[in-house]
Order: sequence, then C-alpha cells, then structure tokens
Amino acid sequence: MIGLYPPHVGGIASYVSNLTHSLEEQGHAVYVVTYGSSTQPRVYGTPVTSRGRGLSFLLWGTKIALRAVQKEDIDIIHAHYLVPPGLVGGWVKCLSGVPLVVTCHGSDIFLFSQGWKKLFTQLVMRHADCITTNSQATRKAVEILGADDAVYVPSGVDRTRFTPLHLQREAVTYVGALEQVKCVDTFLRAMQGIPEKVWIIGDGTRRRQLETLAQDLNLNCTFWGYRTGAAVPELMNRSKIIVLPSGHEGFGLTVLEAMACGTPVIGRKTGGIPEIITGENGMLFTTESELHTAIGTLLSNTQLWGEIQKKGLKTAAQWSWDRTAHTYSQIYSRYL
Repeated sequence: MIGLYPPHVGGIASYVSNLTHSLEEQGHAVYVVTYGSSTQPRVYGTPVTSRGRGLSFLLWGTKIALRAVQKEDIDIIHAHYLVPPGLVGGWVKCLSGVPLVVTCHGSDIFLFSQGWKKLFTQLVMRHADCITTNSQATRKAVEILGADDAVYVPSGVDRTRFTPLHLQREAVTYVGALEQVKCVDTFLRAMQGIPEKVWIIGDGTRRRQLETLAQDLNLNCTFWGYRTGAAVPELMNRSKIIVLPSGHEGFGLTVLEAMACGTPVIGRKTGGIPEIITGENGMLFTTESELHTAIGTLLSNTQLWGEIQKKGLKTAAQWSWDRTAHTYSQIYSRYL
C-alpha cells in the first residue's frame, strides 16, 4: 500500500487502514509506505518536508517503496490517490516490474483533471494495470479522463468501532478536513438562527477563517481539532446530526460512519454522497437555505429523526470492509 496511513487522519488514511487490516485477516501480508516517520510493524515511513510535501514524498517514497518491494518480495503495488502515491507506484512498477493498482478517491480527480495537472493523471493511468474507484461518481469522472475500464469497489465501515453508544446528544456536527472544497463555511452560515451547539471535528488550512466566521455569526461553536481512536465515534454518538457540506466528495465515508453510530446525516447532493443518502436514510441539500431548512426540520421532528436513524443503521450494515478486501483480492489475483 502507498498512501496516507494512521496516525494520519481523514478518509484516505482510514480507508487504507481498514483495507489493510481486512486483507491481513484474509491471509495477505500487507506492507505500507506512508508520509512521515513510523515505528509500526510493516509500515515504511518516508521523510517529507512541510513545504513541498508532495515532491519530497515523490522522491523519497519511490526510493523507499522500491526498497520495500525488493526486500519483502511484494506481488502487488496498490497506490491510494493519483498524485503523488500513484506516481510513486508508477515509477516503482517501471523499476521493478511489479503490477500496479491505483485507487482514485474522488478529490484527486477534482484536483488533477484540469490544465497541466491533468498530465500527471494521464501518466498514472497509463502505467496502472488497474484503476479502481470508491464510488460510481468517481468512476464516471475517471472514465472522462480516459480510463474506460475503471472498476468501482464499494467501501466498508468498521461497525465494531462505529456503533450506537446511547449517549446524550448535544450538537450539530461536521467531521472532516477544514479545507475550501469541504465548504464548512456553508454549514456554519446555515446554522445561523438555530439555537444548537455546533461542533467542528477536524483541522486544516481554513481553521482560523472558520473560527472567525463562527464568532461573527455568534454561534456556540467548538473546534475540536483532529481526533483519533475512540474519540470520533464517541463525538458522533453525542451529535444530533452529522452534516457533510462538501462542494465535491468522491464518496463520503463519514456518512457511513455516522449512520453506523445511529446519527442522522445531511449531505450535499454531489459526487458519491447520493449513492449513500437516498432521501429516506438521510437528507440531501443543494443550497445553503436548503441545508438550514433540513437541519431545522430534523431537529424539530423527532419521528422523522427516529425513522432516518433506523434506516441509516440498516444502510451501514450493508457495507463491509471484509467484502471490500475480498473484491481487491480477486483484482490482485488477475495480475499474479
């Protein structure tokens, strides 16, 4: 595996971690090359700089991944995210001859599909033996860029970790990175006039601006920063609603995790989110005013809240990392 991995947080790190553990449970020996130092078994860290992190990972990641491939007698390289992990995987494949699978997570397509950056995407796609995606929406976006045979592999949710805890619910919550594409400002403005606590779980480059906006809107808002381990499921269980306001989202693993905790979700109608939220197991919105109305409706209608909670739990039960790992095992076997 090449890509983000705990203690890094976020959707991709969680995806790689869950997939790794499920593959190991099915008898595979999995090694990971990730950003920064690591003392975990079978995890190779790489020295990266805060400035030029992508370039430093491209250079060091290629060197260390090639060393891991040769030392551990690796059969398959699986890169998560087009650039730089996909580029690292492509270079290592060229140097070692080991087959390459690249998983597109959605935001990479969004970032690397225009102008000169598109050249990197096309380069990775040419070198990959198989392109997989985390949603049908991501698959369609990949096909537009020329990967006609991309394979959609459904994700999973860890229901041993994300499960109902029956705690007192206190706030309307966002969980994720604080970056422009996540549109957390839309969520904060939509909360104006709604007398509820607001929780922001995550961090990123826009934290200061969002903290200022929350103060200007006079919201009772707590910025929790990044949380790991049991803290995230606990905070989800203490939330009345989880909101995913992203302007673009390849899949939205947070939605499934919230559903598994028994917390109703509201998500923007974009990317892969409507593949999870049907309108019966959660609510969809397109504009800020629609989000404001949806939050108010869900908070005031306890019957609707309960119905969405039950249907969300049923939805989460249909997604399994074991099934995801089994599908990847079948994909890997094609190239061995």
